[in-house]
Amino acid sequence: MTDIRRFYTLIAAVFISVCWLSCDRQKDPCLQPVRASLHIGVYKTVESDTGIVALDSLLPNVIVGVVDSPAYFMYAVKNVNKIDSVVLSPMKDSTSIFIQADSARTSVFDKDTITFYYTRNLHFISNACGYTTYYTISDLKYTVNNIDSVKLINGNVSTDANIEHVKIYY
Repeated sequence: MTDIRRFYTLIAAVFISVCWLSCDRQKDPCLQPVRASLHIGVYKTVESDTGIVALDSLLPNVIVGVVDSPAYFMYAVKNVNKIDSVVLSPMKDSTSIFIQADSARTSVFDKDTITFYYTRNLHFISNACGYTTYYTISDLKYTVNNIDSVKLINGNVSTDANIEHVKIYY
């Protein structure tokens, strides 16, 4: 009888130990944005009596992609006045993107290229989210096939989705 009591006591002790060890505190979920992306506004320059005015412009069938990347196309939509979620490379100090304002036009001169030069900064978000890379854009170069000009408004690229970093004028 004592052997059975010891056996059940041992089983109960193992069961309680397993239950106690399995009660681990859940990891906090990551509820913050973790991807730093570049936000580009698209504008049309119009001459008026008071000078040149920049108006929001709609790109009819825009295609945006990364030059020399396996993930060639990033964006292909109709009637946009901003290009969101352009992801810069966390491995290099520059990223080149192409913009084709109207996908119905297929000439090589219908694409423009913008190259962003930047420094990378590792940024801690939280224990749950970990680290991400923030960028500081120092310079940009662009072609003028369709683009009139490009202006850097805010060179600090972070996870804030409300900041427009670059303005493109057509």
